[in-house]
Amino acid sequence: MLNILARLIFQLIPSACPDHFATGDVYTLLSILREAPVDADLILVNQDLAGFFTSIDQERFIRSWFMLLDFLRPKMNVYDDEVFSVYPGKSNNPGDIIKGRTFRRLNVTRKIVIKHVPDLIKSALDMQTFALGKRCVRQCRGSPMGSPLSPALCLMVVSISEQIWSSTFRHLLSNHHLFIRHIRYVDNRLIFGDKRLTELAPYEVLLDDGFYGIPIILETEPDQEFLGFMLETKPLELIYQGPTNISQVLSPFSASPPAVLLSGFRSRCHIVIKGAFPASRVQQGLTQLIHLYSRAGFPKEELQTISDQLSIQHQNFSSQCKTKALPAQPFALLCFFLVSCVVLLFGSLGFGFFLFGLFFVVRSASCFVLSLSLCSSGSFLAQSSLAPSFLWHISPDGSRSSSRFPSPFGSGSDAFELLGGAPSLFRALH
Repeated sequence: MLNILARLIFQLIPSACPDHFATGDVYTLLSILREAPVDADLILVNQDLAGFFTSIDQERFIRSWFMLLDFLRPKMNVYDDEVFSVYPGKSNNPGDIIKGRTFRRLNVTRKIVIKHVPDLIKSALDMQTFALGKRCVRQCRGSPMGSPLSPALCLMVVSISEQIWSSTFRHLLSNHHLFIRHIRYVDNRLIFGDKRLTELAPYEVLLDDGFYGIPIILETEPDQEFLGFMLETKPLELIYQGPTNISQVLSPFSASPPAVLLSGFRSRCHIVIKGAFPASRVQQGLTQLIHLYSRAGFPKEELQTISDQLSIQHQNFSSQCKTKALPAQPFALLCFFLVSCVVLLFGSLGFGFFLFGLFFVVRSASCFVLSLSLCSSGSFLAQSSLAPSFLWHISPDGSRSSSRFPSPFGSGSDAFELLGGAPSLFRALH
């Protein structure tokens, strides 16, 4: 149940606090840093949230939950009797036990009533006793170590503070026209942007050590390392800070298969290729890895081959992403001309949908706009006397029968849906 409640809170935070700083994975955050002007006068404030997991008291977690509901109230129904239905995931860990039997998959949708959440949080926070050798120790502050709910609770607390700041200074933040980014990865926060940000009132508040409230204290880091990369501002560079000791890599003389022995090298190469900037720093990071693994005893030629293959794969993937949206324009225009003639002659909505589907073939924004226009024309004609009567199912009051389309894969609906008369919440979360 704690896993389910954590998933629920993680789903609600982006809707309640859309301006919180923890947006995206590591590569998304690194791509945000690469957006900075290369030759601008930039400042970097790298801070750590001391006490993020170990100092927040129980009452603050409960207050933060009610504040989260207050932020959600304008967007959705959050009354006490509202019910959330949370799907645990596509698969569970082997060995999950249900009613005395062991299953490899758990496809059971869990339901959580809003009024029960505070009691669930209190119960989770009371689970703070653990064994240390032969001693029994009780944690007296912060979220329980090892609890699946702890990351969600701590993220909720700091996200609310960031959302209040963004809402309070929204007008000033939207009018300064400077490059400024504030991002956070768990308990590591980075303020990065134009040097003049220190002159703005909102950032005097944001950079204060007690911004998140006692006992969470912001401690400024002495270096400029963030997410395993050294961030240089003059000029803008992201330099990979990888392992330097051969004890940090697998030995080539281990009994593991070759693919396993080199899996760490491949993974680190992916990190360098996707994160380092500019291209010269990418090559520097790859060379550093090859040198380290060759010192450990791996064949340098094999390491170089793997590095080159991954670089080529990444370049090809980037090229495909850029060219995927480019259509064959003459062919697309010819198809649209022919199909539009048919649509205007017969008024069939079916051809309108075909036209809309053609967009997914040619992948063009201009064709998409034209598709919508002609689909609307087909829809209008379908309601007129020109349209065959079998194209629509029309009720006596004149309304058409509605249809339900599945949510796209990855939208989150496979893990989160709503019960009990709250359709606005479903729309807000998707």
